[in-house]
Amino acid sequence: MVDPRQKFSGSQVAEVAAAMILICWRIVDRAAENLWRDWLVLLSLYWIFSVFAGKQRAWAAGTMVFLAGLTALYLSSHLPPTLQFWTQRP
Repeated sequence: MVDPRQKFSGSQVAEVAAAMILICWRIVDRAAENLWRDWLVLLSLYWIFSVFAGKQRAWAAGTMVFLAGLTALYLSSHLPPTLQFWTQRP
């Protein structure tokens, strides 16, 4: 958990600002219903998480959850067409 009394460095503020700019850009550029599958939004959220949890034990668990989510997202969009291609009869 982040201590509210903690002071953040200028680089941490810049990193969070950059990630937020990317998220805002994707919100303007993409349809709202597709944002949960947008890898750039997910990567930006992970970037923000890593700024706040980078030196805590939660970082490893958060990274594992993030990677599992990206793998599930990849498989959900690429596995069905691949299986359909390989199961077609000539």
